[in-house]
Amino acid sequence: MRGSVAVLLIALVFLTPARVLAQKSKLPFFNHPVNVKLSQHTINDLFQDSYGYLWLATQDGLNRYNGYEVSIFRYQINDPNSLSENFTLCLAEDSKRNIWVGTIKGLNIWNRSTQKIHRVFLDTTNKENQPVSSILKVDSLQMAVISGGNLFVLSAAEALRSRQLSNPRLRGIGSKGWVDSGKWIWHTQDSELRMSDIKTGKTIRAVPFAQQVRDFFLTIDQVLWIATDSGLYFLGPGMTRTQAFPATHRAFSGLRTFALGENDYELWVGGEQGINILQKKNNGWFHLRSLTHDPLDAESIPVSQVFSLMKDQTGMTWVGTSHDGVFTRKMGGTLFSVFQHKHSDEPSLSSHINWSISQTRSGKYLIGSANGLNICDFNTSTGVLAENRFLSFKNHLQAPLSVFQVFELPTAELMIGTNAGLFLCNPENGEYQSYTYQSKPVHLKIMHLSSDSDGRIWCATSQGAYLSRPGSLELINPALELPKFNIPDLGYMSRVFQDKQGRIWLGSLQGFWAIDPKSGEVLLSLKDFLDQPETHQRQVSAFAQDSLGRIWFSTFGAGIFCMNEKFKTLTSYSEANGLSNNVVYSLLEDDEHFFWLTTNRGLMRFNPYTAALVTYHQEDGLPIEEFNQNGFYKDRNGYLFFSSTAGLVMKNQENKGAYNSPTPIVLTSIDINYKSMDSNHPSRKGLPFEELSKIDLNYADRVVAFEFSALDFRNSDRISYAYMLEGFNKNWVKVPAERRYVTYSSLPSGTYVLKVKAAVEKEQWNSKVLSLVIQVHPPFWATWWFMGGVAVILLGIGMGSIYLFSRQRLIRKNQELSVLRQVQEERERISRDLHDHVGAQITYMITKLDHLQFKVPQAQELPHRLEVISSQARSTMQLLRETIWAIRKEQVSLLEFTQKLKEYMSQMFTGIDHMTYELQSQEPLPERTLKPIKALNTFRIIQEAVTNSTKYSGGTWVKIQISENLGELMVEIADNGCGFSEVNDDPTGFHNGLENMRFRAEEMGGRLEFFNNQGAHVRLTVEV
Repeated sequence: MRGSVAVLLIALVFLTPARVLAQKSKLPFFNHPVNVKLSQHTINDLFQDSYGYLWLATQDGLNRYNGYEVSIFRYQINDPNSLSENFTLCLAEDSKRNIWVGTIKGLNIWNRSTQKIHRVFLDTTNKENQPVSSILKVDSLQMAVISGGNLFVLSAAEALRSRQLSNPRLRGIGSKGWVDSGKWIWHTQDSELRMSDIKTGKTIRAVPFAQQVRDFFLTIDQVLWIATDSGLYFLGPGMTRTQAFPATHRAFSGLRTFALGENDYELWVGGEQGINILQKKNNGWFHLRSLTHDPLDAESIPVSQVFSLMKDQTGMTWVGTSHDGVFTRKMGGTLFSVFQHKHSDEPSLSSHINWSISQTRSGKYLIGSANGLNICDFNTSTGVLAENRFLSFKNHLQAPLSVFQVFELPTAELMIGTNAGLFLCNPENGEYQSYTYQSKPVHLKIMHLSSDSDGRIWCATSQGAYLSRPGSLELINPALELPKFNIPDLGYMSRVFQDKQGRIWLGSLQGFWAIDPKSGEVLLSLKDFLDQPETHQRQVSAFAQDSLGRIWFSTFGAGIFCMNEKFKTLTSYSEANGLSNNVVYSLLEDDEHFFWLTTNRGLMRFNPYTAALVTYHQEDGLPIEEFNQNGFYKDRNGYLFFSSTAGLVMKNQENKGAYNSPTPIVLTSIDINYKSMDSNHPSRKGLPFEELSKIDLNYADRVVAFEFSALDFRNSDRISYAYMLEGFNKNWVKVPAERRYVTYSSLPSGTYVLKVKAAVEKEQWNSKVLSLVIQVHPPFWATWWFMGGVAVILLGIGMGSIYLFSRQRLIRKNQELSVLRQVQEERERISRDLHDHVGAQITYMITKLDHLQFKVPQAQELPHRLEVISSQARSTMQLLRETIWAIRKEQVSLLEFTQKLKEYMSQMFTGIDHMTYELQSQEPLPERTLKPIKALNTFRIIQEAVTNSTKYSGGTWVKIQISENLGELMVEIADNGCGFSEVNDDPTGFHNGLENMRFRAEEMGGRLEFFNNQGAHVRLTVEV
């Protein structure tokens, strides 16, 4: 009794609200471009494999779609690796990613590794294959196939190896089945719906059911749905009998297929009369809407007979039809809401064609249409037109006028610009009066109305600009109001715009003018930019000012421009820069500071700071891709409105930004030397292209080419690609969708990484990047082992040759070392004697002289003489140390020499206040050396030159420069004193010092030069 009550309650939940919630709503479908490439347009099944390829089972072959091309598989005579029959029925994928294809003449398996088709004979008792009506994946090892009313459970691996398999597990079942958890299968048999064990074939549960099943589907609440020719049935948890879902619409007949809708709580059911959408709410499923084909309703689906449904990995719904191919609809909500004229009682606009949008202070929307004015309310959160009131304006012949522009005055009255005059309208009662010019009615086309900071209304018309004072119905010429207004050839005016600086911009077919609104003086015009080649098209359609204060304008044929007023230059953006069309009607800034451009080929979102573009087309929800002049507006809440030739379009705020495809990029082919890399290539190892992470090439593989694709079927024509071969390319190379391939020839040996990325729109690159390692192996004669072997042989020959002379060379070297050792020992002995004996004696003398100087201070001359003798002894000791430093070394490096010179200069100038010194050396100093005698003579020459400068030059500084060039050391000593010519009669021995310097230079083979250059200058050059 409790079970019966439960079943009754479930049935009531499903049945009761069905009629109440059924409703009609627009769900735009699009005829997908793949249809022109299909082998046939009856789509029995749709399937997307784990890589993202789309497979279509048709009545004339199997089709695989990669977003650009369709690969067609058909039966070929005398080819056992072709389809057994072109009439394909169903598709599935096993755990190895092979595609199983059911035809009216048996089972076929497309092997992904070999890309060849394997035919499978299911029943050894039958010579001919039966139609395969259902293929189901049981688990990672097994597949279930229903053919000829029998169920076959196959090992996926065995099916690829064998052409004949064992007898079926279950017989006499229906044409369709559904596997539950890999253990049980739902099917029909003997007028029952059965749940059978796959391994044993034993029936676990049976429910009376006599219908022919077309498809099964299990929803998230464990309700099993059953599509039949006569309607929709369901079996819920605990139910003992199936229940028929209420057929309130003719679309419930001839049901064939299921698919999930927006989420797990929406179910789509397709059949011969269209599509039904069910929705789960409050623990029950309700009929949400029916989609059927109605030739008189533009919002209905394009076809009636739906044979297959599928939602792909990007959330797009695919509808396979009986004879019209596939239609698609993007899920996940719509980017745009569309408002059109409808032949019904519900609120709608008066016409599909609208020219202007604005908003009153009270929040009402003013829509100027092809036959009058619409005053309406929009529910922007739901995209529904809540209310509309229509006002018509007529000419003297009582013909309705098109409303091009509407402007609300402070009095709440409306200025109505039409195609034949300007009117003042009371929106409450609809009464209107005509504006006049020179006391005559105005019959001009009014293109735009805008007020300035003084409250005057500027009217852009087909014959120039006019002004209207508040409270007046008389138009005046701006030249009468503004003393400096002098624009004789405005012509057809399209737009009036006041920027943030208060300037008025007038746009016309002749260009633009920026004027002072107080005086009318022209501040800037297009003539200031006429030297720019981009300004050949002068027809301005709209203005805008970005957050940086830059002025932009759009044109009727040359794209858009950004003005640099300081330098009088223009930056243009056109089709060459990615615009979908050069005819641009609008420049509308949104809350994120993007510009929205309406064109004759779609709607674009433009970043004025990066020039990045996003283009929207019909597949994004636009009713058409052609828009109208003047028809763009941003309301107080930030919603954007655009007038198209097929209705008013509102941009929904909850869908900001462009869709960036999460679909990974796959390699679709690899060609080596102009031939496809087959499955036997060592690099593939039986793997498909999509799973390759590395390939090996040899030196004979001169040309290698790669083709790639991002399997995003809704944006394939708008995808841009970029590739880079690391180790070869320095930068990313960007290519459009039609050039999604790359070829390399004669790659040098080495390791490279090919990387490919994709973007749906410019610069919005997908984070998923394809990477493939490419190892190019060198020829054997360029390998390390070959070159190493050759090197070993050559080394052996060389060593044998060297061995013949090695002993003699060794003897000579030992002799030379012995002599050098003796010389070094003698040098060390002399240095020690000089230091220990002569140095000790001089040191003793210095000490005694210092002592005497201290003890005998009374004698006037004696302390001075003692001090001179002590100083000379110290100098002698210093010279002795320097001599010892030089002769103790075999070679003196330039770095050591420079360091020693720095120490000397530091000591030399200690206590000298009247002169400074500077020592400069080449950085870095080369690793060269001096012989000891050269080092000592060079040191002495520098000492003599510095001493002369400090004693005789009278200068304030001395500079020493040390450098090396081509094996020569150059030392230059300069001061800013009196020079050489002024001391010719010097009795102190100055010239004797110069002679000593020359003698030392000649002794070591060097060159010594003396000359004046604002002081004395000495240059010494010596070989190192």
